[in-house]
Amino acid sequence: MNQLSKILTITCLIISIAQGQTVETLVSGGNFNDGIALDQLGNIYIAYYGNSNVNRVTPEGVETVFADGFSNPNGIQFDADGNLWVPSNGSNQVYIVSPEGNSTLEIPSIGTPTGIEFDADGNAYITQYGSNKVSRYDTEGVLEYYNEHVDLNGPVDIEVSANGTIYIANYNDGRIFRVHQNSGQLIEVADIPGSLGFTTLVGDVIYATGITTNIIYAIDIIAGGYTNFAGTGSAGSANGSLEEATFNGPNGIAATPDGDTLYISDYNTRNLRRIVGINSATDVDDKSFIEPDFKLEPNYPNPFNPSTTIGYTLPENGSVLITILNSKGQRVDYSYNPLQNAGSYDYNFDGSGLSSGVYIYQIRTRDQISQGKM
Repeated sequence: MNQLSKILTITCLIISIAQGQTVETLVSGGNFNDGIALDQLGNIYIAYYGNSNVNRVTPEGVETVFADGFSNPNGIQFDADGNLWVPSNGSNQVYIVSPEGNSTLEIPSIGTPTGIEFDADGNAYITQYGSNKVSRYDTEGVLEYYNEHVDLNGPVDIEVSANGTIYIANYNDGRIFRVHQNSGQLIEVADIPGSLGFTTLVGDVIYATGITTNIIYAIDIIAGGYTNFAGTGSAGSANGSLEEATFNGPNGIAATPDGDTLYISDYNTRNLRRIVGINSATDVDDKSFIEPDFKLEPNYPNPFNPSTTIGYTLPENGSVLITILNSKGQRVDYSYNPLQNAGSYDYNFDGSGLSSGVYIYQIRTRDQISQGKM
């Protein structure tokens, strides 16, 4: 709050983040199974590992061949000019495909390329699965090794945050690392179970596919650790809520620019799945929708000026991430405890310095995300 006389009016409504978020199937049995990228018109491009093509799917679910002639294409990505970069893993090459679908060989020799991401200057960072390294390909066409840390174990994908921080994900052991900008050392952010398919970065959250666990994970890049975001863990193609839906080898993943929709390719069934309403946090739920052993209390006092207390009860020991978001979904405050014992707790939030408006408080554990609107 800019002035202590201003009161941030809060209506405490206990809601579930999963409400309004559903899993759908856009295409069943398509000619694709791997990396995903989105163009500026919202079309979805998906590689077919084990084959030679990259296909395009419209938001309405119409599938056509976009480009062909690759060998095991996988972690595709668009550059700032709208060209699609295609790692041809089987031929150890990287191609660039124009918006019209014309392919040009860009990197004639690079060992087992898998994933590509660009920094703000247009430099490409390429994970090399079989070589356990990451290379950098600059805008002048110079290819050089970027990172060969001993902890790289089948690096499959890479993300670059808005501030230039680089994150690398391993396929083999499911570990995700942050690269120290000065030393190049790898700092573990999360270690998801099983093998990891691909990742996508939305704000401060990396969404990762668990290709062997049939679960979509959410990783907070600031606090670290992971939560089960979607999927029961059973192999299947059931649609519905995040808790009820099933996946079958979820692999490629990409998010719309607003972060409200995720697209996922199921490797085993070649289905294109879609999770919609990720930013939805407006549907009011009764507390009965929250698991009975977990309890999230309305903040008190209400209204508050400038501080308030949020109470919650944990049914078991585990990690707890508390986040305060503004109406744009931007983090304004957070607290992370990697191991908190079962019991009841109070979180004291001081809103001094924040402007009046609507805020959301969110509590995330390993198994659940619950939140309140204020």
